[in-house]
Amino acid sequence: MLQRESVLNFKNQYLDRLRDDPDRDLKLPPAPLIAPDGRINLEDFGFLLERDANVLHRLTNADLRFRCLVGWMEVRNALHLRFQEQLQVFQRTANPPAQKDDYDDVREFIGRSMELQLRHLTDAIFDVAEDAETGNRKAELLLREIGARDYPNDRLFKIEDVPPDKRGKDPYPPAPSSSGKG
Repeated sequence: MLQRESVLNFKNQYLDRLRDDPDRDLKLPPAPLIAPDGRINLEDFGFLLERDANVLHRLTNADLRFRCLVGWMEVRNALHLRFQEQLQVFQRTANPPAQKDDYDDVREFIGRSMELQLRHLTDAIFDVAEDAETGNRKAELLLREIGARDYPNDRLFKIEDVPPDKRGKDPYPPAPSSSGKG
């Protein structure tokens, strides 16, 4: 669940605003690694194996998708830092001075190789983030189903799901104030 929250936060803070932007490969800044310690400890869920053998497969798959996203981000972050160094040189040496949103000239300056690498890695992050969110949600839903059926009194399984189409900028709105003023 921590992994899915990390992916949702990453998408909300970085990806959603650039999803349809043709220059997203240049505009997406290096992003912090999202919960690198947020790995699923499969040993904690071994007791579920006797209930549904598919659950460990789903959890393993969700964990792998999350770790793939973190790996893609690490590689892209390093490349984007190199891009930023070249961008600073470009902005200092452009004659006439470069306009802030003149990405065609920036692309020409950084070269086709770096441009393609940035585009490929950025597109992969958008795809892998969707895949990680979907995989983690499926694993969570299966856990909730098993929990509701086999462990109805266990608080672990009572955490509320936020479907992708219902999430906003903050999937958890603030609690109402005790003063009644909202």
